[in-house]
Amino acid sequence: MRKQLRSMPSGDPQDPGFRRLLYVRYCDGTLLGFTGPKAEAEEIEQRLTAFLRDELALEVSADKTLITHARTQAARLLGYEITVLHNDRKVTRGRRSANGVVSPHR
Repeated sequence: MRKQLRSMPSGDPQDPGFRRLLYVRYCDGTLLGFTGPKAEAEEIEQRLTAFLRDELALEVSADKTLITHARTQAARLLGYEITVLHNDRKVTRGRRSANGVVSPHR
């Protein structure tokens, strides 16, 4: 029963209203972390690119601007590969402690 319980998410992953947007900026690198549909991530990218171009006169490199799924593909920032961990067996203080944790690797 515990094994089955650990394989189930603690929240509703299909909640249509759940969104989260976080960002990290260091030197000339920026990483946006978005929880939500890919179509909205693409819209955020377009709106941010337009804002930087129109309001701040900054150009965004199309080669370096990518949308990736962090559990299946790493995002690169300043020589690090950023992924999201997933492990239903890692339990600390009675809770799954690895799921959804951001993990940088060189």
